[in-house]
Order: sequence, then structure tokens, then C-alpha cells
Amino acid sequence: LWLIFSWLPERGVDQPRQRLLHIFFFTALVANAIGYPLVTEFFQVDRWLPLESAVNRIMGYTFTVGITQELLKFIVIRLVAWPDYFITWPDGIAYGATAAVGYTLVLSLHYVLGTDLTPDVAALRVFVIYAIHMITSIIVGYGLADLRFRGNSLLLLPLTLTLAAL
Repeated sequence: LWLIFSWLPERGVDQPRQRLLHIFFFTALVANAIGYPLVTEFFQVDRWLPLESAVNRIMGYTFTVGITQELLKFIVIRLVAWPDYFITWPDGIAYGATAAVGYTLVLSLHYVLGTDLTPDVAALRVFVIYAIHMITSIIVGYGLADLRFRGNSLLLLPLTLTLAAL
């Protein structure tokens, strides 16, 4: 759906964003090769975090899952598109949204193929995963765009990464 409703219309504008497909594929590869194994096999958050109190769960997910996922998406955007392909402010948001779609694809496929749920429950979970990653990646993309076009607000980028991880 992303290819049909976002990437294809982007090809028809005067100055299309050049690195959208690159970010999509690299984010999906990084999510599958580093992000998913790091969270599920190294941190093993499903084994210890559900048993903790609410505050400990929030902090635990922030410092394991949140930082891992947002930092990986940030690194991909930073290495593939920033600063040369950030031409206007909305480019940061577009690249962040693309990173979210790539990362979400991997997480959703792992979830759908690894569980035995009814289609309606699986679809709701995929939507929730997509919505959360879209919001957090747009925040990170905004931070990168702000750094690119203002340049003097070095504090905003770490704040956006922290907010997205939380």
C-alpha cells in the first residue's frame, strides 16, 4: 500500500525524493538483521518485562526496545539520506515515515507468521505497530530536518530521539 499511495505518486513530482526506496529496504534489512534479534534474543523483553510494575515496564521498554528501534531507524536515515537528500523540511518527515514502514513490515511479518491468532486480532496488532512506529519516526525525521535547516539546535535532535524512544 505504501508503494501505491506514497512512493508512486512521489515519482511524478518535479523533484522526487531520491532515497525513499533505499531507506525502506535498508530499514527493513536492519530491522530483521539487528533490531528484531537484539530485542527478542539478546534483551529478551518478553521474558522479564511483563512481570514488572508499570513504571519499570515503561522504563524497561524505553531503554531496550525504544532506544534500539529508534536509533536503528535514525542511523539508516542519517547514513542514506542526510544531509544531501534533505532539500525541504518535509523531507525529514517523509524519510522518517519511510523508515517506519520498512521497520514495521519486518515486525508485522514476524508477529503474523509467529503467532496463531485470528485475522482481526492480527490486523489490529499490525495497525498498532504501524501507528506507533509512524509517530516515533516522524518525530526523529523532524529532528533531523531541524538540524539540517536550522543547524544551531543541536539539543533538539537528542530530545527528539529520547521522546521517540519513550
